[in-house]
Amino acid sequence: AAVVLNLGAGSGIYDRSFRDPAAFDSLLAAVRREIGGASSKRVELGRITLSAFSAGHGAVRAILREPRHFARVDAVLLLDGMHTSYVPEGKVLADGGSLDTTNLVAFLAFAQAAMRGEKRFLVTHSEIFPGTFASTTETADWLLESLGLHRTPVLAWGPRGMQQLSE
Repeated sequence: AAVVLNLGAGSGIYDRSFRDPAAFDSLLAAVRREIGGASSKRVELGRITLSAFSAGHGAVRAILREPRHFARVDAVLLLDGMHTSYVPEGKVLADGGSLDTTNLVAFLAFAQAAMRGEKRFLVTHSEIFPGTFASTTETADWLLESLGLHRTPVLAWGPRGMQQLSE
Protein backbone atom coordinates (compact mmCIF):
# COMPACT_ATOMS: atom_id res chain seq x y z
CA ALA A 1 0.00 0.00 0.00
CA ALA A 2 1.13 3.55 -0.59
CA VAL A 3 0.03 6.57 1.42
CA VAL A 4 0.65 10.06 0.04
CA LEU A 5 0.36 13.18 2.17
CA ASN A 6 0.51 16.72 0.82
CA LEU A 7 0.34 19.08 3.77
CA GLY A 8 1.30 22.44 2.28
CA ALA A 9 4.35 24.60 1.68
CA GLY A 10 7.53 24.55 3.74
CA SER A 11 9.06 21.81 5.88
CA GLY A 12 7.66 23.32 9.10
CA ILE A 13 4.10 22.15 8.41
CA TYR A 14 5.37 18.62 7.78
CA ASP A 15 7.54 18.62 10.90
CA ARG A 16 4.75 19.99 13.11
CA SER A 17 2.28 17.46 11.74
CA PHE A 18 4.44 14.55 12.95
CA ARG A 19 6.23 16.11 15.93
CA ASP A 20 3.87 14.23 18.25
CA PRO A 21 4.77 10.53 17.82
CA ALA A 22 1.07 9.67 18.18
CA ALA A 23 0.47 11.21 14.73
CA PHE A 24 2.51 8.50 12.98
CA ASP A 25 0.92 5.84 15.20
CA SER A 26 -2.51 7.12 14.11
CA LEU A 27 -1.50 7.12 10.46
CA LEU A 28 -0.30 3.51 10.65
CA ALA A 29 -3.50 2.49 12.46
CA ALA A 30 -5.60 4.16 9.75
CA VAL A 31 -3.65 2.33 7.04
CA ARG A 32 -4.24 -1.00 8.82
CA ARG A 33 -7.97 -0.24 9.09
CA GLU A 34 -8.23 0.70 5.41
CA ILE A 35 -6.35 -2.38 4.26
CA GLY A 36 -8.37 -4.61 6.56
CA GLY A 37 -11.66 -3.17 5.35
CA ALA A 38 -14.60 -5.16 6.64
CA SER A 39 -12.39 -8.05 7.75
CA SER A 40 -12.22 -8.68 11.47
CA LYS A 41 -8.65 -9.94 11.15
CA ARG A 42 -5.88 -7.65 12.35
CA VAL A 43 -3.70 -6.48 9.48
CA GLU A 44 0.04 -6.38 10.09
CA LEU A 45 2.08 -3.96 8.05
CA GLY A 46 5.27 -5.18 6.40
CA ARG A 47 8.18 -2.99 5.50
CA ILE A 48 7.79 0.75 5.86
CA THR A 49 9.55 3.10 3.46
CA LEU A 50 9.29 6.85 3.94
CA SER A 51 9.80 9.00 0.87
CA ALA A 52 9.77 12.77 0.63
CA PHE A 53 10.40 15.47 -1.92
CA SER A 54 11.71 18.86 -0.83
CA ALA A 55 9.76 20.20 2.16
CA GLY A 56 8.26 16.79 2.91
CA HIS A 57 11.56 15.86 4.53
CA GLY A 58 10.22 17.64 7.62
CA ALA A 59 7.74 14.81 8.21
CA VAL A 60 10.39 12.12 7.70
CA ARG A 61 12.73 13.93 10.10
CA ALA A 62 10.03 14.23 12.75
CA ILE A 63 9.06 10.56 12.41
CA LEU A 64 12.69 9.39 12.68
CA ARG A 65 13.27 11.46 15.84
CA GLU A 66 11.04 9.02 17.74
CA PRO A 67 13.23 5.97 18.57
CA ARG A 68 10.28 3.58 18.27
CA HIS A 69 9.46 4.84 14.78
CA PHE A 70 13.13 4.94 13.79
CA ALA A 71 13.28 1.23 14.62
CA ARG A 72 10.08 0.49 12.65
CA VAL A 73 11.04 2.31 9.43
CA ASP A 74 12.99 0.11 7.01
CA ALA A 75 13.98 2.61 4.34
CA VAL A 76 14.08 6.33 3.59
CA LEU A 77 14.20 8.02 0.18
CA LEU A 78 14.81 11.79 0.16
CA LEU A 79 14.36 13.45 -3.23
CA ASP A 80 16.04 16.85 -3.20
CA GLY A 81 14.78 17.19 0.33
CA MET A 82 17.28 17.38 3.13
CA HIS A 83 17.32 21.02 4.18
CA THR A 84 18.22 22.91 7.32
CA SER A 85 18.81 26.48 8.45
CA TYR A 86 22.04 28.40 8.63
CA VAL A 87 23.58 29.48 11.93
CA PRO A 88 23.28 32.36 12.42
CA GLU A 89 20.00 32.46 10.56
CA GLY A 90 20.48 33.55 6.95
CA LYS A 91 24.31 33.61 7.04
CA VAL A 92 25.38 31.31 4.21
CA LEU A 93 28.45 29.06 4.41
CA ALA A 94 30.39 31.28 1.99
CA ASP A 95 29.97 34.19 4.43
CA GLY A 96 31.11 32.21 7.49
CA GLY A 97 27.79 30.69 8.54
CA SER A 98 27.35 27.04 9.44
CA LEU A 99 24.61 24.45 9.13
CA ASP A 100 22.07 23.91 11.89
CA THR A 101 22.85 20.21 12.23
CA THR A 102 20.10 19.63 14.80
CA ASN A 103 17.77 19.18 11.81
CA LEU A 104 20.11 16.64 10.22
CA VAL A 105 21.06 14.27 13.05
CA ALA A 106 18.07 11.96 12.50
CA PHE A 107 19.18 11.49 8.89
CA LEU A 108 22.78 10.92 9.98
CA ALA A 109 21.66 8.22 12.43
CA PHE A 110 19.57 6.56 9.72
CA ALA A 111 22.49 6.71 7.26
CA GLN A 112 24.77 5.12 9.87
CA ALA A 113 22.23 2.32 10.35
CA ALA A 114 22.15 1.87 6.57
CA MET A 115 25.94 1.60 6.47
CA ARG A 116 25.68 -1.22 9.03
CA GLY A 117 23.18 -2.98 6.74
CA GLU A 118 20.23 -2.42 9.10
CA LYS A 119 18.33 0.14 6.97
CA ARG A 120 18.18 1.45 3.42
CA PHE A 121 18.80 5.14 2.78
CA LEU A 122 18.97 7.07 -0.48
CA VAL A 123 19.40 10.82 -0.86
CA THR A 124 19.29 12.70 -4.14
CA HIS A 125 19.92 16.40 -4.49
CA SER A 126 20.06 19.20 -7.00
CA GLU A 127 22.53 22.05 -7.11
CA ILE A 128 19.95 24.77 -6.53
CA PHE A 129 21.05 27.42 -4.02
CA PRO A 130 17.99 28.77 -2.14
CA GLY A 131 20.02 31.41 -0.26
CA THR A 132 17.69 31.73 2.73
CA PHE A 133 18.25 28.16 3.99
CA ALA A 134 20.83 25.47 3.30
CA SER A 135 20.78 23.77 -0.06
CA THR A 136 20.45 20.03 -0.45
CA THR A 137 23.98 20.04 -1.89
CA GLU A 138 25.31 21.58 1.34
CA THR A 139 23.42 19.14 3.55
CA ALA A 140 24.49 16.17 1.40
CA ASP A 141 28.10 17.36 1.68
CA TRP A 142 27.71 17.54 5.48
CA LEU A 143 26.22 14.05 5.58
CA LEU A 144 29.00 12.57 3.45
CA GLU A 145 31.68 14.27 5.56
CA SER A 146 30.02 13.11 8.79
CA LEU A 147 30.01 9.54 7.47
CA GLY A 148 33.60 9.73 6.22
CA LEU A 149 32.45 9.18 2.64
CA HIS A 150 33.52 10.88 -0.57
CA ARG A 151 31.76 11.52 -3.86
CA THR A 152 32.85 9.78 -7.03
CA PRO A 153 32.66 12.19 -9.98
CA VAL A 154 30.59 10.98 -12.92
CA LEU A 155 28.87 12.61 -15.85
CA ALA A 156 25.63 10.91 -16.79
CA TRP A 157 22.80 12.48 -18.73
CA GLY A 158 19.24 12.05 -17.57
CA PRO A 159 15.80 13.16 -18.72
CA ARG A 160 15.06 16.75 -19.70
CA GLY A 161 18.74 17.66 -19.89
CA MET A 162 19.50 16.81 -16.27
CA GLN A 163 22.99 15.65 -15.37
CA GLN A 164 24.28 13.38 -12.66
CA LEU A 165 27.62 14.75 -11.49
CA SER A 166 28.54 12.35 -8.68
CA GLU A 167 27.56 9.23 -6.85
